[in-house]
Amino acid sequence: MIARRVSAGESIMGKKIGVTSKAVMNMLNVYQPDFGYLLTDMVYSEGEIAFILKRDYVALG
Repeated sequence: MIARRVSAGESIMGKKIGVTSKAVMNMLNVYQPDFGYLLTDMVYSEGEIAFILKRDYVALG
């Protein structure tokens, strides 16, 4: 899906993380956060908070 969207003209601008709280993990019965890519067509001027990191985030398990 990502390759198809990039070949259609979008660009990867970063990564996103979801399901980060223990309460949500328990509710969804998952045991680690959900990761994905942030593409240019997903950016809106209002909405969620984003952070720019100096280096790649590596999940410790």
